Amino acid sequence: MFRRTSVIQHGLQVATCYPDETKDFPTNISSLLLDNYGILSSDMRKALVQNLVMLRNKDVITSIQHVLPFFFKVVQRLSAL
Repeated sequence: MFRRTSVIQHGLQVATCYPDETKDFPTNISSLLLDNYGILSSDMRKALVQNLVMLRNKDVITSIQHVLPFFFKVVQRLSAL
C-alpha cells in the first residue's frame, strides 16, 4: 500500500513541472475515488484525497472540478450509516 501511495504522491508533486504529461492524472484520481470509494482502504482514500487537496492548493485543479464531488459522496455515505 505504501508503495502505491508514494508513487501517486510523486506523480502529483511533479504535476506542476510536467503539466502536459500529468494533465489527466487529477481526473484519474478523482474517478478512482468516486468509482471505487467502497472498496478502497481508508488509508488509500485518505492519501488520494490529501493529494487532490495538495493539487488544489497549488492551483493545478479547482475544487469544483475534482474535490467537491468526492466530499458530497462521503457525506452521502456517512449519512446512510
